[in-house]
Amino acid sequence: MRQYIIGILCIFALSGCCKDESRWVTFIGDSEIARWDLQYYFPTLLTENMGLSGSGIKYLENCAGSINGRIAVVLCGTNDISAEHIEPAEYASLFLEAVKNLAARHTYIISVLPREFKGDSVNINEKIALLNENIKIGADVQGFTYIDIYPLLLKDGTLNRQYSYDGLHLNDLGYEVMSHELKKYLE
Repeated sequence: MRQYIIGILCIFALSGCCKDESRWVTFIGDSEIARWDLQYYFPTLLTENMGLSGSGIKYLENCAGSINGRIAVVLCGTNDISAEHIEPAEYASLFLEAVKNLAARHTYIISVLPREFKGDSVNINEKIALLNENIKIGADVQGFTYIDIYPLLLKDGTLNRQYSYDGLHLNDLGYEVMSHELKKYLE
């Protein structure tokens, strides 16, 4: 009987904390978010994974208001920046507006990660670095926290292959590096 009562109390306690939107950390963005094992890397946090493989700024725009009152961690842009017509300063402005419209209580923006993917343009990482620079400046103005993971994964001007299995998506070691850096802000 005692175990039954303790079990019931735990259910009530858990259901109460889960309704408190302010305690949740919502991760939103592209496949790097979708593939991130949040429970493994952040076991002490209440997390939600809104990552969507192949997504970009349009996904963020469609999610306007969906993180109202929560903490947001945003990692998005690699799918958009690979398009040749994207101008980094203009894109950063649209990106930051989409992030603002998520309506989070506080937002952590993770820099767009370096890449070395089949078919990438020769200057893709230079373009990403410029985009990150523009996002960082705008994030500071908006009051977002910018977390620069880009240089931690870089080697010889491109994605360090030890952190990726295909030149684009992170492997466990890559997620370990990114999680370790983010924990400095979240925990």
